[in-house]
Amino acid sequence: DAGAFDFLTKNLITPEGIGLAVRNAIRVSKQQKEANLLLAKIKEREKQLTETQKIAGLGSWEFNLDTNKIHWTEESFRIFGRPLEKGDLDYIEFIKTVIEEDRDVLFEAVKQAIEKHLSYEIVTRHIHGGTGEIIYVSGRGEPYFENGNLKKLYGTVMDVTAQKKIEHELIQSRLKAENMARLKQDFLANMSHEIRTPMNAILGFTSIVLKENINEKVKEKVSRIEQAGNNLLVIINDILDFSKIEAGQLEVEKVNFNLFNCLDQVKCQLEDLAINKGIRLIFNIDNEIPKIVKGDSVRLSQILINLINNGLKFTEKGFVEVRVKIKEEKPKIITLQFEIEDTGIGIPKNKHSTLFDSFTQASSDTARKYGGTGLGLAISKSLIELQHGELWLESKVNKGSTFLFTIDFGICVQALDEKEDDFKEDEIDLTGMKLLLVEDNLMNRELAIHFLEKWNVDYDVAEDGQVGLNKAIATKYDIILMDLSMPIMDGYMATEKIRSLDSENAQVPIVAMTANAFNNDIEKCFEIGMNDHIAKPFKAIELKNKIHSLVKNGKALKVESIYRQRKASRKQDSETFISLSLLREMSDDNILFIKEMLTIYSEETPVTLNRLEEAFKNNKPEQLKSAAHKFRSPAGLLGISKAVELAEFIEINSFDESKVDELDIAITHLLKIGRASLDEIKNIQI
Repeated sequence: DAGAFDFLTKNLITPEGIGLAVRNAIRVSKQQKEANLLLAKIKEREKQLTETQKIAGLGSWEFNLDTNKIHWTEESFRIFGRPLEKGDLDYIEFIKTVIEEDRDVLFEAVKQAIEKHLSYEIVTRHIHGGTGEIIYVSGRGEPYFENGNLKKLYGTVMDVTAQKKIEHELIQSRLKAENMARLKQDFLANMSHEIRTPMNAILGFTSIVLKENINEKVKEKVSRIEQAGNNLLVIINDILDFSKIEAGQLEVEKVNFNLFNCLDQVKCQLEDLAINKGIRLIFNIDNEIPKIVKGDSVRLSQILINLINNGLKFTEKGFVEVRVKIKEEKPKIITLQFEIEDTGIGIPKNKHSTLFDSFTQASSDTARKYGGTGLGLAISKSLIELQHGELWLESKVNKGSTFLFTIDFGICVQALDEKEDDFKEDEIDLTGMKLLLVEDNLMNRELAIHFLEKWNVDYDVAEDGQVGLNKAIATKYDIILMDLSMPIMDGYMATEKIRSLDSENAQVPIVAMTANAFNNDIEKCFEIGMNDHIAKPFKAIELKNKIHSLVKNGKALKVESIYRQRKASRKQDSETFISLSLLREMSDDNILFIKEMLTIYSEETPVTLNRLEEAFKNNKPEQLKSAAHKFRSPAGLLGISKAVELAEFIEINSFDESKVDELDIAITHLLKIGRASLDEIKNIQI
């Protein structure tokens, strides 16, 4: 107590005893210095660790399973807002910081770590001890063993509130953008319907009048009406194609077709325009080019018509020449180069870089003098790039322009069977066929009736889907022509009800007559069991061919067969949502555990999704929040990240009346993903 380092008893006060004591003192002193140095290093490292954790915003913790106490590092205290002087806390005390909705998630994670020795990574919400605000904390946990026995859990925590806020803002922005895109598409679809419906009547009746015996003056004026109508239709189609490209809905086909026939049809379509302007339209095709290639003939025609029409428009005298040559040939692919040269006004060099932008022309004078939307070149460029090609320009002012593009085509090993299903109009006999026309628009009804009477078809008419359904129940028809947008009952619902009939009338071929031109509208027609579709304004020969092929040629598949083909196609192309990587990691690839989790998900998810849907419909935000929360955790375990994001957005904003539209979109997406994941589970092979 007096401060002595050591002491000697009297019997050790000898030279040997004193020497031993001195040596012991020196040794102990040295050990003490080493211990102090080591302690200083440990304290320095602890300080560095504390500083590093502070910089990284990453705290660490240990949960002693014997004492039930949780030890935090300094950064962990800061994250949770707990005063450092309060020291360690017990498990129950920590649980109280977690908001009630997230406690089950934490309980389950800790339970799995203790019972099944699984590591975990979760995000839970906590009440901050200092501010009382809700914070998001990302927590990782690992089991720790001593001599083969589980002694504690340890891990890290990080405040991810800022990241979550950004995620929420991004989700909201995306949902708003998707909502705007949906509104835009709905507007364009409605515009398409509203414009195409009268255009169908205008062009249809104009075509009928031109075939009548009328004097040349009247015929010339009616021809101008037809030409103006067709020009308007080109503008409508350009706008719709542009919208499809923007929405990523425009697809290209890969089918065998006769390239020379395709080029010949393009020439025939534009030859009159060239003759009327006194311009030579020349086609030069390399003799080495194969006659039959694999690609999209419709889109190729569209590109050529756009570019050739462009050349004819801006050329007052001289010629427009179309050249097709082989650029490169591989075993299965041939790259063709198309060149469209004109002797027109030419394009200044400084305009080349922007010419292919949307709604762009060389100058405002050009737009006033020659008209057009400025979309043709932008659409052509997009169509070419969709087919892995390239479009570029060579031009000199007052000398002319040459547009060049390349497209890859497949080389056909076998010759194309060129026997066409389409016939000339007078070769098709529809006499005596029993047909139901379901159409609410008077002009379009009269137009269709004109042709049906001309073809000696026995027809009935229904002014809306309900009347059409009643007639389809009462009478056996050979075919039904079904408009889609009608009052009382639309064509979609009428078709679904016809397909659900418990009689042979359910198998009648149904052709959609649609003024909507989007892929999802057409896809929906097939989804509900329609056999084909025809776009308004329709051409009489096209309609006659479709009727003939479905009825006379027996090409109307059984409805079940249509469904099977569509379902198989969707299955091949469907998006995959589920990832088992987290379950495999958690369970150390325990197949029985994974199967058990998938079974639980399959049993509980339909109930949760139905609760979610009903809660939103009945305006019950508390139930909506609860259902979204309940779905979030299992979706996360199955790696359905998109569903987790949407569920989180719904949970956070369920009480916010200003976000009803965004919630509607989010819930629709979540229900779609959730139900698709249930179908996906059925096909998972473990």
